[in-house]
Amino acid sequence: MHRPFALLALLALACSDPVAPTAKSVTAVTDRRVYARPDTVIVTVVNDSDSPLSFPHCGTPIQRRGGGTWEEVTFPNDLEPCLAYEPLMPARTTWRPRYELPAYLSPGEYRFAASAAPVFLVSNTFTIE
Repeated sequence: MHRPFALLALLALACSDPVAPTAKSVTAVTDRRVYARPDTVIVTVVNDSDSPLSFPHCGTPIQRRGGGTWEEVTFPNDLEPCLAYEPLMPARTTWRPRYELPAYLSPGEYRFAASAAPVFLVSNTFTIE
């Protein structure tokens, strides 16, 4: 068996992408900290890594803090808002999707959270009054 060679090959593979996306290299920040309903939120997403990000096309990207945990917001009658996600966000780019807050959202603390493969992207928290 050639274990030393296999180990060297694995190490070379692991080190081949030194600037892979991480939570620090991919950020999402809202344009304000406090909103009323039905305000429009602009989220600035920055991919400061050397790798592209893959987003789902649609989904529920908003969570509400409830009882000390974050819970996905469910929308009545399957009327699920969408951030019109980009399917692929190139490396070293900025994207500013707009999100209209539905009038029926309860006041509270919220954040945007979505899979941005290979990372899970979470925005700052914001308040809906």
